[in-house]
Amino acid sequence: MERKIKNNYELSELAEEDLLAIFLTGIENFGIKRAKQYYQVIDDTFNQLARLPNIDKSQDELFPGALSFSVASHIVFYR
Repeated sequence: MERKIKNNYELSELAEEDLLAIFLTGIENFGIKRAKQYYQVIDDTFNQLARLPNIDKSQDELFPGALSFSVASHIVFYR
């Protein structure tokens, strides 16, 4: 799983671990090709959220400033 230098976002260590787990589970359940495609969808969503921060949903009940956005079978929580 290669990281692109052009990303407009930064992930926490926990988020990196979650993303790796999603990728590995995808490989086990759907194969490497679909896992890479799904990873790309998530990466594209992260970049979109970095460019357009107003398309999200407030999740202040989780912690102040928390936001969320649905991407395929997952929900991205961020700030």
